[in-house]
This record gives sequence, structure tokens and C-alpha cells, in this order.
Amino acid sequence: MSVPETSIPPEEYEQFGSETYVTDALVEKYHTAEGAAGFRRWSMQATQLLVRGQSVYFPADYERWIAAGLPDGLPGD
Repeated sequence: MSVPETSIPPEEYEQFGSETYVTDALVEKYHTAEGAAGFRRWSMQATQLLVRGQSVYFPADYERWIAAGLPDGLPGD
């Protein structure tokens, strides 16, 4: 598992109307390709938002992934 240099700063979370969310592009900006792929696998178990036709993530889910040590979503994590 790779550890990012830093997690996404909350002020960079995106917003549309009253919804605040994290996009794949933000995850890819702050994490390695391996880390971003691990987050996508892990997040398959989380609820996602649909904003302008794009699946995005709740900030709380992203922050929970960080707090859990960046599990890669593979069996056993």
C-alpha cells in the first residue's frame, strides 16, 4: 500500500449546490495511481453521489479511508 504525501485538503473538495464531494480527479491528484485504485476498490462498498452525471464520493467516506490506513479494498482489508 502506498501512502500519499498528503490527503486532499478539505478546502479543495468540490461543491455543487449544497453538496460537497470528492472526485476521482482529486484522489488521483493527491495519491499514487496504486493508492487511487485502492480507494476506488474500497469505495465500492460506500454510497456514492451522482453529480452532473458523474459518480463522486462523500467526504466522510474519503476521510474514513484515510483514517483506516488507506486499505486497498482487497479481501482481508
